[in-house]
Amino acid sequence: GRDDLENDLARALMNKAVSVFKLGDPKSAVQIYDQCIEIRRRLVEKKGQLDLADGLANVLVNKANAVREMGDLAQALSLYDKSLAIWSKLVDQDGRWEFARSMADVLMSQAHVFIAIRNPGHAITLYDKGIGIYRRLIDQDGRRDYADKLASAYMNRGTAHLLAGKPGAAVENYDLCIPIYEQLVGKVGRKDLAHELAGAILNKAQSVIAMGNIAEGIEYFDKCIHMFMRLVKEDGRQELASTLSGAIKDREKAVRIIHSAGEAGRRNN
Repeated sequence: GRDDLENDLARALMNKAVSVFKLGDPKSAVQIYDQCIEIRRRLVEKKGQLDLADGLANVLVNKANAVREMGDLAQALSLYDKSLAIWSKLVDQDGRWEFARSMADVLMSQAHVFIAIRNPGHAITLYDKGIGIYRRLIDQDGRRDYADKLASAYMNRGTAHLLAGKPGAAVENYDLCIPIYEQLVGKVGRKDLAHELAGAILNKAQSVIAMGNIAEGIEYFDKCIHMFMRLVKEDGRQELASTLSGAIKDREKAVRIIHSAGEAGRRNN
């Protein structure tokens, strides 16, 4: 019927907007998403096609990602909130647990925005909620394919704690994510996550240094530098060269701190 044709049009508009966004034109993508949102909102809210609520939430998230790319973080947060309200109803009220991952993913996106606006406290709250969902999906539902999502969430929560001036809490989170990445990279064969593992170890090195444990931090720098070198030189991951350079400089700075402390100690003696 007519409603089916309208939903087909909304789906076509969604696909077109995704393609336009990928081509680097978020402004045009937003205009197309608005057309899709108008159709799906009418079908869901006025025509009672509640089975399309998930589709409406998805297009709201896509528009949020596009306006976020344009720098409108306030609108992005508003759109994430609207999509989250839809999925929260589906999951919490209607028992549609199959949409839980979508909820967790939006919570992660919201948290990233709060990191960008330097509000790590609120970001941590959102990461906590998302991590709780990922853990339930993995531990109770056996969704091992979400392990990379959980590891990423731990790493990002660690970064939020570091931004909040709590390096000890940051290290605790890196210690949760590193074994997951090691399992995925070393045993599952997810070589595409090798840079994430190296990044987590780099983050831990910086956090340990921030706690004043310079020698231990250098050990983690050595480990991640070796990994980044292999990725850049053997795997051709030139986009990681700047990260490698930064890690080497941070290590050199840490070594200078130890040398300075040693010289000061000898002078005092």
